[in-house]
Amino acid sequence: LNHIFIHSSTPVQVACSASTFSFYFTEHPVRTYRDSVASDQVKVHQVFLALLDQGYYLGNGLGMNCLSLPMNETHIDGLIQAIENALEVFVE
Repeated sequence: LNHIFIHSSTPVQVACSASTFSFYFTEHPVRTYRDSVASDQVKVHQVFLALLDQGYYLGNGLGMNCLSLPMNETHIDGLIQAIENALEVFVE
């Protein structure tokens, strides 16, 4: 995901711990709740809907998502591709 976001024309901050992750459309570091809600909520909603359209449900607001043990490399690669597709269509 970091590779996709680095090459995107829009700033995205990724927060992760073990198998949980969140991403925020902002150029500023996200350290507090206020930082997280200050991210671009229009882009968040567009990407959320684009992922739903591709069969992927991430947490509302794209926060507190997790990968589970039954997921394999194909599932993870599919999610990464879906996020890349969503960024190309709605963000850039």
